[in-house]
Amino acid sequence: MIGRRTIAVPAIIALMMFSGCAAGVMMKAPNSLERPGDSDATVYFYRNRIYFGDGRTYNVWDGEKLVGVLAAGSYIPYHTSPGEHVFMAHFENWSYLKATLAPGQRYYVNGQLYPGFVQARVMLLPVTKKNPEDFDKAAARLNDMNPTMVRPEDEEGYVAPRREDVRRALEAFQAGKVESTTLAPEDHD
Repeated sequence: MIGRRTIAVPAIIALMMFSGCAAGVMMKAPNSLERPGDSDATVYFYRNRIYFGDGRTYNVWDGEKLVGVLAAGSYIPYHTSPGEHVFMAHFENWSYLKATLAPGQRYYVNGQLYPGFVQARVMLLPVTKKNPEDFDKAAARLNDMNPTMVRPEDEEGYVAPRREDVRRALEAFQAGKVESTTLAPEDHD
């Protein structure tokens, strides 16, 4: 006969592995897909619901600046300056996206999870004009998702314990030790 503890311990471990704990730093953002001003660019980081890892969240960074915590069925509208950026996401691994953003433009990045060794791995995939089917649907896809943003009063408390890991990840990118995907200035909508 199987005891309750025999079932409870694996269930608790599975729950810990497949549930997110970082969403508390996020709050609902205004639902707006307006074009940025001439001196800004906007990147929409989004994550589809696919059932694999839907309960998990992961961090998205612009260098050492927290962009947000991405959950399934949500997106983060990130308003930033045009020019060079290194976007990073962290879960079991680090994923890197080198972006060159043009002023007054909108860009889309699909954050995907896939099976990893112990947990899920993350991949930041730029939505580009090279794949017109995905590119043409990117903005419409966001209409069915929840916009989120970092809660300002919780940001520093969330970032502080992660700061050194983020710096090491950024240094690895700058030293050419990791691979990255690319988002070009012309990949706007």
